[in-house]
Formats: sequence, structure tokens, C-alpha cells
Amino acid sequence: TIHLKMWSTKSTIRIPKKIVLFFFFSDPPHIMKTIRNCLASKSRQLWNNGKEIKWSHFTTLYERDTAPGLGIRMVPKLKLEHVKLSSFSKMRVDLAAQVLSQSVANAIKLTGGEEATETAKFVEMCDMWFDALNVHNYTHGIHARKDFQHPYKSGDDKRLAFMD
Repeated sequence: TIHLKMWSTKSTIRIPKKIVLFFFFSDPPHIMKTIRNCLASKSRQLWNNGKEIKWSHFTTLYERDTAPGLGIRMVPKLKLEHVKLSSFSKMRVDLAAQVLSQSVANAIKLTGGEEATETAKFVEMCDMWFDALNVHNYTHGIHARKDFQHPYKSGDDKRLAFMD
């Protein structure tokens, strides 16, 4: 017998002498794109711990990172199309995943000062969430050197604690 709760993110299927949990999510890459687009929108404001999570932290990082005479860049993959969004670039999932990545979070921490701490934390959380839902085989996490891309074998996995 299958019992599913339609509006819950967690559902169970009862198999004799066994309970199996199923979690349903929308398409993670497109949710990342929506998060990035909302963050970049001038009509939305995000706050955490009394500090604003701002798109300007990304544009400032890009401007500092591409300033002439600096030499080695902190985030070499970050291009103008990542931070100055056009109608076309707003639809690109790859740009959203690269902007909301651990390397960008680290660079914002280094250059953004106290004001940008919540933006950096938010980006880190987006990166962990995306990696947690984007596991596609048993060895990808090893090759990518990212703990959150290793397969999850238990609902009690400590890597899932940040979602609570």
C-alpha cells in the first residue's frame, strides 16, 4: 500500500515491515536560477541576522576582481554576464550555479567586510543545497573534491543537518 501526502516535502511508502522515506523537490538547477534572479532583483530584499543579503556584494566583488593591475583573480570564472544580467543570462542555469558557489562565497568573505557576512553565508548555503541535490553517481564527489556531492546513504547523514 502506498500512502503519500501530496503537499508535504517528505512522504513515506509503507512496504510490509519496512518504511521508505521519499523526498520530492522541484528541479534544483532551475531553483538555483530563481534564487539568483530574486537576489538580483531590485524589488526584493533579503535579510538575515540584521544584515541585508545584497546583489551589490557580487557586483563589487566582480569590479574588485577585474580591476586593472591586480594580476591573479580570486574568482576567474566570474564574468560580466554573471553579475550584469540580461534577459538571456537570467535564463542560464550555469551562470546561477557559478555565482552561488563556494568560491564566490569565499571571495565575498575576503573582500566584502562585515557587511557582506550574511551574503557569503547565504551563498555557501545555496552551494551546499545544490550539491546535496545534485548527486548523480557514486564517484562524482571524489573527483569534484566536494563532500556534499558524495552519495547520501542515510536520512541521518550529518551533511543534511544544515537543511533543518
